[in-house]
Amino acid sequence: MFISMDDLEEFPGQPRSWQQREPITLKEIDEKRFDRMEFDEKDLADFGYYILARLHAFRSMGEAP
Repeated sequence: MFISMDDLEEFPGQPRSWQQREPITLKEIDEKRFDRMEFDEKDLADFGYYILARLHAFRSMGEAP
C-alpha cells in the first residue's frame, strides 16, 4: 500500500473541490504492518518531522496561521 501526501488547494464551489498543488511524498508501506500499526520509532519520527517541517515552511511563507 502507498501513503501519498500532497499539498492541496481548495476551489470554491458546490460541492467542494480540491486540486493537487504539489506532490510531497509517496511512501510504500507493507499493508500487514500498517494493519498492526507496527512502526518503529524512526519511522514515526521521520514522518512526524516531515509534517512539522512542511508546516513550518508554510508558516514562514505566510501561508498558514
